[in-house]
Amino acid sequence: MTASGSSFSKINAARAAAGLAIVVDSKAPLAALREVLATGRQGQGQVRLITRLEDDGEVEVELREGYTVSPQFLDSVRAVPGIVEAREL
Repeated sequence: MTASGSSFSKINAARAAAGLAIVVDSKAPLAALREVLATGRQGQGQVRLITRLEDDGEVEVELREGYTVSPQFLDSVRAVPGIVEAREL
């Protein structure tokens, strides 16, 4: 069985989610999250950052850049200490 590099790229692109919702409840994970997000740029996936407020409200911000939301990228986001939740959109 042979496959070219472009075949693997197409397979990985097919596995990428349409987007990602990331929930935080403090600013503590933001610096580490920024580093992880930098590794996923150059894709088409939408990333939404949802901040839980003390009064049980939420603020949702959609990031401008597109991201490749692969299973590995999702795992990296989930591994950041302080991330409450990370889910595919």
